[in-house]
Amino acid sequence: MLNISILAVAVYCGLVLLLYIFQRNLLYHPSTKNTKPADYGISEMALVEITTSDGLKLGAWFKEAEEGKQTILYLHGNAGHLGHRSIKVKNYLDAGFGLLLLGYRGYGGNSGKPSEKNLYVDGRAALSFLIKYQVPLSNTIIYGESLGTGVAVEIARNLRINCLVLEAPFSSMTEVATHHFFYLPTKFLLKDNYNSIGKINEITAPIFFVHGELDSVVPWKFGKRLYDVAPQPKELLLIGNANHNNLYEFGASNSIIKFINRINK
Repeated sequence: MLNISILAVAVYCGLVLLLYIFQRNLLYHPSTKNTKPADYGISEMALVEITTSDGLKLGAWFKEAEEGKQTILYLHGNAGHLGHRSIKVKNYLDAGFGLLLLGYRGYGGNSGKPSEKNLYVDGRAALSFLIKYQVPLSNTIIYGESLGTGVAVEIARNLRINCLVLEAPFSSMTEVATHHFFYLPTKFLLKDNYNSIGKINEITAPIFFVHGELDSVVPWKFGKRLYDVAPQPKELLLIGNANHNNLYEFGASNSIIKFINRINK
């Protein structure tokens, strides 16, 4: 009996060690495919290069806004590449918005490795690109998708941006990881926490939250928790039949565009 207990403890400790060592492989799932806008039906966007403060060159897709429209800085989730967001961003391009779709380091052929700290550097570099392109903060919308909501909240802190859009957001990575790996001491293991709930009160712009009630990746209770402590003005769209990846099939972009137009009247 004692031997079985020792074996069980050893297996558990081994599992904890493996999770600690390989956690970023579980969190980040980049596609290294180098993509072009024209290959995904949005030839109006151009390939641009963004230089980070630590000297990396990141590929991104960019289109200027039509007169009188805002520009969206789109920060994608933890998997795939820019082309996977083409259907979603097309809605905003068709509505006349400018758009900068950033490829993080390690994604889409970019060098470097993703981490919380590094993605913050990448997000700030994209924001600097827009400022240098003479897009004022007052006309800049920061959009975060899933993991990208953690980046979006961080770089939007205390900035007078136009608004912040959070798609399938979470309170913190620790809370989400604890939900999925309740049998492990995730609180003490995570290297990348993305503690949005500790930062959201520093947002000074209107915030739009959208979440699917059937989301099993980031259960909507974590988005609701973030929404509850966020400052006004804010709005929450909870879509009853949507999961983590199909919010746009239920008209999420239409609601987001209406929100943007309403606050800019």
